Amino acid sequence: MSLPHARRAPCAFIALRRGLNVAVVDPTLTLAVLAAATYANIFANAPVLDDGWVIFDNSLIKNLGNIPRIFHEPYNAAMKGTNAGLYRPLTTLTYALNYAVGGSNVIGYHLVNITLHVLCSLALFGLARVLLASSPAALLAALLFALHPIHVEAVTAMVGRAELIAALGSLTCIYLTCTRHRARWRFPAALIALALGVLSKENAAVTPLLWALLAFRP
Repeated sequence: MSLPHARRAPCAFIALRRGLNVAVVDPTLTLAVLAAATYANIFANAPVLDDGWVIFDNSLIKNLGNIPRIFHEPYNAAMKGTNAGLYRPLTTLTYALNYAVGGSNVIGYHLVNITLHVLCSLALFGLARVLLASSPAALLAALLFALHPIHVEAVTAMVGRAELIAALGSLTCIYLTCTRHRARWRFPAALIALALGVLSKENAAVTPLLWALLAFRP
């Protein structure tokens, strides 16, 4: 009875060793695949939370001719009087592009969210490699970020895209600022990344403070 288990154990060990070899040889690919695979089961998820009024009940996203209005109207254009004062035009623009390609089909919205999560994970990996002396430690930090369940709401809810783009803008800005000595274009590119993050969600405005904390770390 124990023979099949004895045969499976070496096979599992070999598979694990091969996986570790791939992670060492190409950590970026490994991180991207794992970050995407974590959310591979969400493509059929129906709208939840604020997906309705932000996306599917929002007339601004249903015609690309409304793009100029997207940059003048508040984020709560579909429900004026609630969440007053929010301004997230870049996030709304991405929903408009999604709608232009696939209408109300949720697959496209989920695909973009997963892609953004992968990009955030890669951006964090790049930043971790700059800040940490150990490449394995940087990969471990990025994997923890990519696989942590705290991101479930941001990735699985279509409306969570605002968080993802803001995070991507913030991480990219900090990475480019920390590596600005490598090329002259990196600092202005960092400012552009920060602007895109802020235009996606206002919490990206804390990015300069985060960079200052890194700059003055012991």
